[in-house]
Amino acid sequence: MASSGSVFTEYLRVLGVPHTNAYSTRRYRAYPRHMALTAMYDLLREYKAAPEIADVKPSAEALAGVKVPFVAQTADGCRIVTEVSPQFVSVIGPHYAKAVIMPVGKFVDEWSGKAISASPTSDSGETNFKSHRFKELSRGIEKWLLVVCVVFLVAVFAVSGHTFGDWSTCAVFVLNAVGIYVCYLLILKDAHVDSRAADSVCGVIQSHGCSTVLSHDASVFLGLFPWCQIGITYFSVSFVAMLVYPPCLPYLAVASACCLPYTVWSVCYQKFRIHAWCTLCLCVQTIFWLEFLVYLAGGHFHGVFPLRFDLVVLLACYLAVLLAVNRIIPRIFGAEMSDADTLAASSQTSVKDMDDKSGLRRPSADDTAGIHVTLS
Repeated sequence: MASSGSVFTEYLRVLGVPHTNAYSTRRYRAYPRHMALTAMYDLLREYKAAPEIADVKPSAEALAGVKVPFVAQTADGCRIVTEVSPQFVSVIGPHYAKAVIMPVGKFVDEWSGKAISASPTSDSGETNFKSHRFKELSRGIEKWLLVVCVVFLVAVFAVSGHTFGDWSTCAVFVLNAVGIYVCYLLILKDAHVDSRAADSVCGVIQSHGCSTVLSHDASVFLGLFPWCQIGITYFSVSFVAMLVYPPCLPYLAVASACCLPYTVWSVCYQKFRIHAWCTLCLCVQTIFWLEFLVYLAGGHFHGVFPLRFDLVVLLACYLAVLLAVNRIIPRIFGAEMSDADTLAASSQTSVKDMDDKSGLRRPSADDTAGIHVTLS
């Protein structure tokens, strides 16, 4: 699934229903997580896609009788079934970046028996699609302009400050950039935002490992600062410091060394206490060790003593950025959810006129109480 999309928008894509990821995702996320099927049904009706809900006893025969593509409720979330054969089922999500093939028996064991299918027509589509599409394209252009400007400024600072003077500084610079991206993916996972890249990395070792680790109390330092926020703070401050003030490299090397005890604790905690592996977390810890080894090989620890005021300034930067990140990130996702709530409240329609003759019905909160879906 696209990083800015959701199970709902992915299903719309499979159906060929005109939509925009941003708007449709906000609408879908406005619903509580346990009401995933209700959200899917309400929105498909609003988009004039003629949804139908099946509630059957899970079996291979019942599975073959549901119109594909459909969204199935399973123990670990909603999955989009794109193809059913006597032996195999092709499914998408919630923890797969692309369609995967599963044996029918395994899928039936995980399926609750509830599913939603749709029959879109030429009139189906998102309300005010053209307007939303224009806004989405405009935001995409703004994003790329921002990327170009940032790359330009980074290049200017790097050349003027001789950041790329030797191989070790180049390597650390790249590692910091990679660290920022990996921590960004962790923040998305922590905020329950679907991301194709994050799901791909997390699924390498254990499909649910990242979510399990991030939901644990130990993922928040002192009960205040999620480790993913601390990580992106460390890498971003180090990244900028290398650009604007290269003489602070010895103290960046010291900061790198100070991160190593955390990596040992994190790996041991995941193995012996949580019994789950967060692949993204392991990537961050690998980057910490690689940075330390590069700093060591590049001789950057030699300029640590005598201590200079630069160390105090660097520590103040780490702390200030961490406090800012800790306040800003929850507000970003909180504002997004509030915006979605407003959208949903203004446009949800009654769906009590289900066709009883079809044997289908709208799911209640009790129907979906057992589902845990990452809405995004």
